[in-house]
Amino acid sequence: VLRWFFDVWPNSMYAQGFIDFASSILRPDIKKPSVESLMSPKIPALYGAPLILGQTYHPVVVFSHGVGCNRCLYSSISSDLASHGYIVAALEHRDQSACASLHRVPGAGVPEGQFDKYIDGWIPFLKIGENDKAFSIRNR
Repeated sequence: VLRWFFDVWPNSMYAQGFIDFASSILRPDIKKPSVESLMSPKIPALYGAPLILGQTYHPVVVFSHGVGCNRCLYSSISSDLASHGYIVAALEHRDQSACASLHRVPGAGVPEGQFDKYIDGWIPFLKIGENDKAFSIRNR
């Protein structure tokens, strides 16, 4: 078992998405952070750690982020739950409610299904107006 320190933000696009989201809701006089200032936090973890031996069940927590967040923002909560024996599945929504959401897509000339040749694609946050019907917009 190897000890790793995982980046809270595995890609700078997550940090930039969060800054863009926060900028849309913060007062104009509040200085927004830089991408670099958000890229340093690390979460300690054991890569390939075995499940607890002798335990007949393993509780699972499915964690769903809120509007303007993503799976990365709750890394400290997820890792704390995992340290208590929970298996944590942190979702990332593709309905533009996350500040940024990574999805892998086939590159030019790459056949569907050759996942090792896929490239990063990004789904940005979509700010919905006060009078818009959020459910129908996010679930199209």
